[in-house]
Formats: sequence, structure tokens, C-alpha cells
Amino acid sequence: MTANVTPALSAALHNACDRRETEAVARLEGILAPLHAALALEANPIPIKRALHRLGLMVDGLRLPLTPLGAMGDMKLARVLQAILPMEKEQQTVPVVPGRSPVRSRAA
Repeated sequence: MTANVTPALSAALHNACDRRETEAVARLEGILAPLHAALALEANPIPIKRALHRLGLMVDGLRLPLTPLGAMGDMKLARVLQAILPMEKEQQTVPVVPGRSPVRSRAA
């Protein structure tokens, strides 16, 4: 689910895992942890559909038996997206060079 919302960060996490870059893995897991938690606030796929709507990737609205994400969950999801999307956009600009980590360091 997370990769649908943050594909660049998710890809960077998998690449760091493949390269056994434990510091990058820990940093990316820390960045993505609040999103994982927000996407598990209610039954799947309700939060992911709301996140994709907030990103402009799908229309708002669910078919029964799904119900809208609760107001508190929606507010939490909005805060998490607001915090993580700048990092996602930054990660999208990092070129992938064979043999080198595509994870941008915090110092960059």
C-alpha cells in the first residue's frame, strides 16, 4: 500500500535493503513509519483510497460496504501526507547510479 502513495521512498527503501545499507534503511523506515501507521488506522482499503484521493490520483467516494475514513483518521492522514510528500518529491529527483545508493543523505 505504501508504495502507491510514496513510490520513490519505497523504491529507495527496497534498494537500500538490497544493498544492505543499514543506516539508509533505518532512516527510510523512520520516514515511512508514520505513513504505515496512518494507512492502518481503519480497514484496508479505506485509508489508502483516501490518501490517493488527497494526492489527486482517484476520485473521492467509496462503494458499499466501504465507508469514509473517520474525521480523526482523515486529519491524521492529512498531517502525515503533508510531512512526507516533500521527502517523496525530493527522492524523485535522486538519480539512480549503478553501484551507488539512490538514497539522498540528510546533509544533501
